[in-house]
Amino acid sequence: MRFSRAPRAVACRHDGSRVFRVLFAAFLLAVVGSSAAGALRTSAKAPSEYYVSYTGHALGEPFLSEWADNDGMNSLGLPVSEPEMQDGRLAQYFEFGYLRATSESKKPKDVEVRQTGLELLATRHDPEFSVAGKRVGGARTDAAFRVDAGTEPELTGRTKSFYQRHGGEERFGQAISESYVANGTRIQWFEYACLQWSLSDKKVEVAPVGLELAFARGVDTQRVGRGELPRFDPRRFRTFVGDGTIPEAKGIFSPTEIDIPKIAITAKIEQVGIVQGVMQVPEDAWNVGWYSSLAKPGDRTNVVMAGHKDWWGIGPVVFWNLEQLQPGDKVYLRGDDGKGATYVVTESFYVDASVDAGDIIGDHGFETLTLITCGGSFNGAEYTSRAIIRAERI
Repeated sequence: MRFSRAPRAVACRHDGSRVFRVLFAAFLLAVVGSSAAGALRTSAKAPSEYYVSYTGHALGEPFLSEWADNDGMNSLGLPVSEPEMQDGRLAQYFEFGYLRATSESKKPKDVEVRQTGLELLATRHDPEFSVAGKRVGGARTDAAFRVDAGTEPELTGRTKSFYQRHGGEERFGQAISESYVANGTRIQWFEYACLQWSLSDKKVEVAPVGLELAFARGVDTQRVGRGELPRFDPRRFRTFVGDGTIPEAKGIFSPTEIDIPKIAITAKIEQVGIVQGVMQVPEDAWNVGWYSSLAKPGDRTNVVMAGHKDWWGIGPVVFWNLEQLQPGDKVYLRGDDGKGATYVVTESFYVDASVDAGDIIGDHGFETLTLITCGGSFNGAEYTSRAIIRAERI
């Protein structure tokens, strides 16, 4: 659906005190919902469930949030099973570990990362370990697992180096076995993982203990159909490191300042809303407006901001030079604590003022930042286009 005008909208217009009260004449009901129904929708919201084509399984709540917050791509890997009940609690297995609800609740906050290494080791070597009443463990005769009381297994060589570089105790837990060699591979077990490396190529790897534990417990790992689920894109869940200019924020945060070095902008961020289907704009000509109801940095979707190009009685203001940005230029968002997010411009383009803006402010499959201002020619009453800057978080 396309809207060339919306009720009570004033477009980038020079008319004294009413100048820029609504920045986007067309970016209104076409974006946020139906005025007839009085409904608003957050079109930038990321999906809550995805289909992982590589393994053929779904990834969604209540496990998605915990997976993402624990750098799931590296620490747990991709899902190798569907969620299923296990001892009265919902669980899902991944390549390098598994998640389980801490109670019968299905809320994301009630999920924990299990000690997969410890549980798999018990499955393999504890003669009393059983699944569904059937004993599956073997005799624990390997001297490598005998650790004297009060002592900790020693970390040495390549295993120690890999352990320290890739998260240490926070990711792998404490060592629960000595390092030993089996079939030409050096192996050492940890609470949440197993590290191993071939004596021939000496490349240290994290063993797929989640998948192995799923096999050992008889969990169904066969692929399932995608259905209507959106495809999983790892770019949405990668760990952001920035470029070293500002400290990186972890998780969701509220930005209070924007820096764009290329065009010498350092501006305060003003939260603006959507009122009865109309996208509001900053009260201050030098502030940048942020539509916090659409998305926040850290929401893994499209963050949308807008700023004035010029102002009656002032002239050029905050986004006067926004159109000069080119791919590769940096944009920084900071919170009150100084930490924030770094974005790299990927594209710059114009759209007609009457365009349906759903594609502009909607989700783009991963974490992006969209900056909008007036652009194109001025016809004596308003600007005829909108300048769009799209940037991707790094």
